[in-house]
Amino acid sequence: PGDLVAVAILIAEMTEKERASEAPAKKGSFVRGLTDVVARLAKAPDLKVRQAALSALGKITPDPDIAMPIIEAQLKSGDLGPQRLAAYALVDLAKNAEYQPGDEKLTLLTEVINTAVRGLQVAADQKPGADEPTRGYCLEAIQQSALVVADKFSAGQKVPLEETDVRKKMTKEQAAVLDAIKSANPALVQALADAKIHVRLAALAALEQIGLARSKIMKAFEGPDPLAGIIERDWRAIARLLKEENPNDRKEDKLRLRRGAIAFFEQLGAQAVSAEPEIADALRDEDRFVKWTAM
Repeated sequence: PGDLVAVAILIAEMTEKERASEAPAKKGSFVRGLTDVVARLAKAPDLKVRQAALSALGKITPDPDIAMPIIEAQLKSGDLGPQRLAAYALVDLAKNAEYQPGDEKLTLLTEVINTAVRGLQVAADQKPGADEPTRGYCLEAIQQSALVVADKFSAGQKVPLEETDVRKKMTKEQAAVLDAIKSANPALVQALADAKIHVRLAALAALEQIGLARSKIMKAFEGPDPLAGIIERDWRAIARLLKEENPNDRKEDKLRLRRGAIAFFEQLGAQAVSAEPEIADALRDEDRFVKWTAM
């Protein structure tokens, strides 16, 4: 097992060296060819081997058809170490999406988001309780995916998304990834009510990043609104954060929630009209940033 752990670690290290040394068009080409090797290691009976392989899997620009079933199986495994590493592999996959072959980038991000949502549910259903790091990493994967999605929509644009006045039809892959984000809305809303403050903060950070991507994308493209569910009915879950009163939370964490919530409504602009009473109350907040953003 020790040799197999070393192999998995070596493959991960090779990825970093390859990306630092090769031309952009060839980045990830060799290590991607090792997907089958890493996949076999990720199914090994030895715990340390599986964990080392999962750590490498998110870095090697793997074939999604091979990688995603492995990650999902480990999210459901109940083994805490592999479960957390599988969730973090989703974060790595999103961060490294730029190294995937051109036709796989948005498809991979769609699968990352969908798998992260299922991972959130699995973690929530486990007894005696949800694993906080697993849920946090799944939320971070959604946040990172939203960040990359905005860049992918920008690719090939003659002018920046926020400066165009012409809306065009989305491709099938573009629409699919926004549909995945829209389908993640209920899971994000549920996470906003989590007992753990850092899970709530991670969910809010994901929603903020989605809002930023949305404000650019929807100006330039016609297609599904990634925040449709939030705007239509679930905005109250975010508005509640403006009056967070959980006595177990630190004052600075409550402030982060209020700042994030008011910044989210600012991104929505006129579409935040339903939350006007809550936004008006924020004008009396003790924090200057919250007050200024509410104006």
